[in-house]
Amino acid sequence: MLYALLFACSDYDLSGKAEVEPPDRKDEDEEEEADDPEPDVVVEPLSISFGSVQQSEVRTEVVRVSNDGDAPLTVSDVALIKGEELGYTFTLATALPWVLESGAGEDVVVSFSPYDEGQTEGRLRVTSDDPDEAEVPVTLDSEGDGCFDPSSAYDLHPAAGLVVTDDSVPIIAIYDGSDAGYTSELWLTSPRTKYIATGHESSPGTSVDLGTYDVGTELVFAIKVTDNGQWFYSGPGERNSDGQLHGAVTYKGDCGWTVGFEDSWGGGDQDFNDITMTIGGELEMQIVI
Repeated sequence: MLYALLFACSDYDLSGKAEVEPPDRKDEDEEEEADDPEPDVVVEPLSISFGSVQQSEVRTEVVRVSNDGDAPLTVSDVALIKGEELGYTFTLATALPWVLESGAGEDVVVSFSPYDEGQTEGRLRVTSDDPDEAEVPVTLDSEGDGCFDPSSAYDLHPAAGLVVTDDSVPIIAIYDGSDAGYTSELWLTSPRTKYIATGHESSPGTSVDLGTYDVGTELVFAIKVTDNGQWFYSGPGERNSDGQLHGAVTYKGDCGWTVGFEDSWGGGDQDFNDITMTIGGELEMQIVI
């Protein structure tokens, strides 16, 4: 009888404590899901490479700032923290601050026009009230091309010379044409002698590879007027037998310079278009004294 009673009691908690059901996790999960909504800033792209850009060129790229969260995002500031002195700028279509609803965005137009040659780096910073990422940097890089005119005006420069800045890049001469009464030949005369074209005879667009030269070498060009055998040179007037300027250089952009000549004794009308050619390559224009 006692044995049976003990066996029956084994189905109960003999400690006298009531069994406790495990907590319901569903309620806790619902509380976690009910957290306050937050904004989430997205900046794309996070890096921009402008590549090789010439001095007279402006290249632009767009950075998109948007809100991927479920609460309004306030963008309080967009700033260049590095690179403004190198030629980086930016513009905004809408004044700050921006208040972006979920899924909305604004564009930042970033531009680069180099002040000098060589590799440059910049940094754009976007500041917002994103609780996890208040500041987002955008890295910028580019390279200023080595083709620079020392004047802010890209017009005729009499007495100018072209000087080599890269000894690995070939110099190319392209005949443009002639509107003069005389017929003249175009030549490279220093540091090598090389025939380029003849006015009224060569086809415009005729190109000649002049080769490569040491850095710092001035290329001296000349015309030979076949009607009378007179030679006139680029650079200062002292190079010519009449003591007058007969050549001028104009920067065209895209690493190209127009070299134009006057073919008349005494310097002509000084518009330097009796016969012209384009010289391309890694060069720098200098006023020759």
